[in-house]
Amino acid sequence: MAEQLPALDDPTVLVDAFEQVVRNALAPIVERLRQSEAQHADALASAIAPLQKQLDALAAVASIPGPAGANGVGLDGVDYDGERTITLAYGATRVPIRLPAMIYRGVWLAGKQYERGDCVTVGGSVYHANADTSTRPGELAQAWTLAVKQGRDGHR
Repeated sequence: MAEQLPALDDPTVLVDAFEQVVRNALAPIVERLRQSEAQHADALASAIAPLQKQLDALAAVASIPGPAGANGVGLDGVDYDGERTITLAYGATRVPIRLPAMIYRGVWLAGKQYERGDCVTVGGSVYHANADTSTRPGELAQAWTLAVKQGRDGHR
C-alpha cells in the first residue's frame, strides 16, 4: 500500500521542511562551534557576556503574532531550488535565503561561471571556490582553494 504524502499547501509541513533543511545545512558549523567553545570556554564567556544581556532582553519581549498565529510565522509559500536557495513568500514579498553549501560541479570547464562554494576537479585534484569566478583553479588562482590534492600513482 502506498504511503500518503502530506499536503504541500499545509504551512506546518512547509515550515517543518524548511527547519530541517536549515538544521542539516548548519549542522557542521554548529559542531565546529561546540568544539571551539569547549576549547576556549573562559575567553568566550567574558566575550559573550555583553551579547548575552542583549539576547536575554530580546527573549523577554513577547512575540507578535502574524497571520498564521504563533511567533509571527505566516508564509504563503516556501520554494527550494534544490541547491543553495530557499525562498520564503508572504504576499508579494519574496525573501531568498542562500545557504552555505559545497556543491561538486565535476571537472572544471573553461568559460563556465562558478559560484562561491562550488567544487571542481582539475588534474586529479579538487578545488573549492572562495568567490564567484570563471578563472581556472591552480596555484595562482586566488578565488580557489585546494581541497584535495592529487595522490601519487602506486606501484604496479
